[in-house]
Amino acid sequence: MLQISFKVCVLKAELNVWNGLLKAPSRSDSLDGGKCKAGDIIEMRVDLNQKQVSLTRNSRDYGVLFSNLQNEVRVVFGMNTKEDSISFLCSEEIPKKEEEEEEEQQGVAIAKEEEEEEEEEEVIAKEEEQREKEISIYWDHLISHLTNVLFEKSNLKVTNNSKEKGWKSTRSKEILQTGAHIFTIKINQLKRHFDKYTLMMIGVCDAHHRGINFKSPKGYMYLSYNRNLYNNNNVKKKYGEPWQAGDIIEVRIDTNQRQLSFKRNNQDYGVAFANLPNEVRLACDLFYHGDSISIIRHRKEEIPIHWDQFVVSNFTNVLYEEDNSKVTNNSRYHWRAIRSREIIKNGVHVYNIKVNQLGGKFQQGSIMIGVCDASHRGINNESPNGYMYYSYDGNIYNNNLESKYGEPWQVGDIIQVRIDMNQKQLSFTRNNQDYGVAFSNLPNEVRLACDLFYNGESISIIGSKKEEEEENEDDDEEELGFSSLF
Repeated sequence: MLQISFKVCVLKAELNVWNGLLKAPSRSDSLDGGKCKAGDIIEMRVDLNQKQVSLTRNSRDYGVLFSNLQNEVRVVFGMNTKEDSISFLCSEEIPKKEEEEEEEQQGVAIAKEEEEEEEEEEVIAKEEEQREKEISIYWDHLISHLTNVLFEKSNLKVTNNSKEKGWKSTRSKEILQTGAHIFTIKINQLKRHFDKYTLMMIGVCDAHHRGINFKSPKGYMYLSYNRNLYNNNNVKKKYGEPWQAGDIIEVRIDTNQRQLSFKRNNQDYGVAFANLPNEVRLACDLFYHGDSISIIRHRKEEIPIHWDQFVVSNFTNVLYEEDNSKVTNNSRYHWRAIRSREIIKNGVHVYNIKVNQLGGKFQQGSIMIGVCDASHRGINNESPNGYMYYSYDGNIYNNNLESKYGEPWQVGDIIQVRIDMNQKQLSFTRNNQDYGVAFSNLPNEVRLACDLFYNGESISIIGSKKEEEEENEDDDEEELGFSSLF
């Protein structure tokens, strides 16, 4: 607050103190009914915090004269004759009261907090927009029976748009067959029947099935209402907790272990289903009009390749250990063909395999390592769909044809398998000795494979990597997505 004191020295006419502030409204009443006289001491206070002007004359306080000042003002005076004059006695800035300082500080703090909140909201909005761009798996809006299902936000959001009650099942466009996929799903709207029942399901379905429902043998689902899990009309009770609008459901699909698990608001409920089909899709089922969910995040965990213990083949008497990276023949003198869980269809993949044990009277061994057609159960020396490197003589075999290639193996050897699906070529190294390309013209989709003959023969996958490729601008990116079902 600024305080100005001045003395009226000569006054031939009335001093217009009422118009004493530029752009301030005038006041028509007089001071104590009289006029300023020569010798009067006028003290004026300008308080820009309260936007007010007050005045005293000869120590008498006349209170507030003007309010609602503008943010910036000047002190001015007007006199009618050239003989009139005034003298400034002093001008000083009066310190603010503690209450005023505290109020001002609070105002500054509130303004700063509001500014920070706005900035944070902008950052969150940009992050959400970026996440949506990065999500490559969508609900599939192209399924033919998806009437009365509303797809929004690049098919990341689905809503039951039917006026009648009834299940609207939706699945992902993308088929999941390798790695572990984690989906974060937000429950946008979840209606209750008689303020009690909610009916919504999230889970997976067989990749070749239309979706999920209570009776489906191809659906594996978590129900919003009663904490239960459903598959093929079988109920697993008391798994998690009932859902509410705004909940975040995390779905973890481990295609290597063939397991499905869920979280609700970061509360992990563990494995819900095991022994999933080889190929699945994310799926949901919405019952009431307006029920809605959105995929808000998706990430894929690259899990090291594993031998597939679930395939129906001659895999009896095969021991799987160390998270299925190690296999051992537990039978006597009988081939045991094994293939990888993962299908390899693009890029260059390199696998390091350790020979733990070789069988036979002189431990000459009888193990084959290579690849097989993805739809085939495994490899042997007569298979047209198998491409293999043989431990006993170091030769390569396909369709009962044999070719000289490398050297016989010994226990402890490291066999490196290089699968180049860009060139459709397969090559091997043994203990860093590169033997070059063994096979060309591989099938379009293959699996890592092996065949063990003697009891106790064993190998382990001890390392894997996918070689980086140069970007090809002409390559089309594969879109992932979801589809509605009933």
